[in-house]
Amino acid sequence: MYWLLVVASVFGPMAIGFFVALRGTVRGWARMPWLIGWAYCFIPACYLSFQSLCSHISGTCPSSSGLKTAEEARVALAALLLGLVVLGISRAVSSVGARAACGIAFMVLVGFSELWMYSRLKEQDGGIAGFLCLALLAWALLAEFAAYRAARRAARLEHEHEHAGHDHPHEHDAAPGSTPA
Repeated sequence: MYWLLVVASVFGPMAIGFFVALRGTVRGWARMPWLIGWAYCFIPACYLSFQSLCSHISGTCPSSSGLKTAEEARVALAALLLGLVVLGISRAVSSVGARAACGIAFMVLVGFSELWMYSRLKEQDGGIAGFLCLALLAWALLAEFAAYRAARRAARLEHEHEHAGHDHPHEHDAAPGSTPA
């Protein structure tokens, strides 16, 4: 019976993270960098949070400081799960303002989780896993900046297109070479 718990605790977070990242990207739940950041942080947050189950599974547990770090990962796990709830709410509301607020809340929750997991993973092993959280956050922020700049440029071009040729409204009324009556 414990083997089922082991399989679920190892492969469950991977499957959920993959599903959220893939489905969310295809369905347009949020921008891809935020969804990938969510999925990447979800997996170690689950693994660290599930370390307290070790006495039931194998009988050998990490040290008490390792369990403390593992318990602190539950903060990120809670924020990530709350972010998923916020995404669900954003799909259910019809107001553009409410959707924008949910999108911002999702980004804040994922960003917080990435920073939180960076600090926990750095304490845990000091390896590249924590720095990948920061890299994913930087990628997401750069993607937001690029999207903002593209939207501003599109709005500017649309504004210029609307006002092109309207500087002299009566110029086109008269035929070339004629005098207005």
